[in-house]
Amino acid sequence: MTSLGTVVIGGGLAGSATALALAKRGHRVTVFERDPVPRDKVCGEFLSHEGCRELEALGLDLNRLGAEPVDRIRLLAGGRNVPGRLPFEAMTISRRRLDHELRCLASEAGAEIRLGARVTAASEGEIRLGGERIAADTIVLASGKLDLRGSRRRPVVSEDHDRIGLKMHYRPGDDIMATLRRTIVLCFFEGGYAGLVPMDADTCNFSIALTRLAWTASGHDYARLCQTISAECPELADVLRDGNALWPHPAAIGHVPYGYRVWDEPGSPDWLWRVGDQAAVTPSLSGTGMTMALLGARVLAECLTEGRSQQTYTRRLRQSFARPMWRAEQVDALFRKRWPRRAVSHLVERIPGLLTLSARVTRIG
Repeated sequence: MTSLGTVVIGGGLAGSATALALAKRGHRVTVFERDPVPRDKVCGEFLSHEGCRELEALGLDLNRLGAEPVDRIRLLAGGRNVPGRLPFEAMTISRRRLDHELRCLASEAGAEIRLGARVTAASEGEIRLGGERIAADTIVLASGKLDLRGSRRRPVVSEDHDRIGLKMHYRPGDDIMATLRRTIVLCFFEGGYAGLVPMDADTCNFSIALTRLAWTASGHDYARLCQTISAECPELADVLRDGNALWPHPAAIGHVPYGYRVWDEPGSPDWLWRVGDQAAVTPSLSGTGMTMALLGARVLAECLTEGRSQQTYTRRLRQSFARPMWRAEQVDALFRKRWPRRAVSHLVERIPGLLTLSARVTRIG
């Protein structure tokens, strides 16, 4: 079999950014993406300043794509509504649009993009595309939160870390959109939290991460869950009740392994290079998931270009991600239960600068 060189499994944010970074450095790279066309992903669609910087370095103009600036935050928890400022200007952008643009740039840089191609398994030196075996010098796994046969991550053992992810786009009225402009709203409720951010002139992204127990308590009913969230965070009620939902059903994903770290994976094969959510999954409230994917793509491309080992790549990820992830997990734990959530929200209301500090210490990059 003739080798394809570097094979990237997954053409989402992490996979496309990895392919682009490698192609720009002169590598022969082929991307296998199972979806024939870009689709919406369960994602907060929030880019921190560092993530914006990584995209600019790859040659992507966020302003041209209509990304929305965000520099304020509102915390809804324990019956309180606390405003604050982010320590940086962030951006929001549709994952459907962003993934498509990155794939186009990767193709222009020389990467081969195979859409509608579902890789079914991977092993050292080859991947399987249905019954076809394809040789590869290097295999990069960028399949997001979905595992692949032959390269499964260790299972989540804690209920607190096994989450359900939901996402819906809404079109609320002009008055509500005016109050959301340049602002991310974080709402904490029993068993989870939600984020609301403006996407463009008239659309907002509403994303939820909650425990399996909380999802079961809602009867696996999105409308009922929204009623629960509205009761704890009345400021969101107008969006969830009166806003025009743009899809018939929310995008959803299960078994999200928050807290997963590839550097803690026992016996991780040295032939497999994980990137994006395959490498590390941080709590969504930190707003750094997309940045981690982009930074990981750059580090991976640098290591391969320098002839470094997979272990060196993993060590560099740990140096960049470990501390901010740990801090984000501590913040997540504080808001997970009712009594600490009320105590912390009261403290933040008295000292609003704590919101800015929390955003600063959980930054990646």
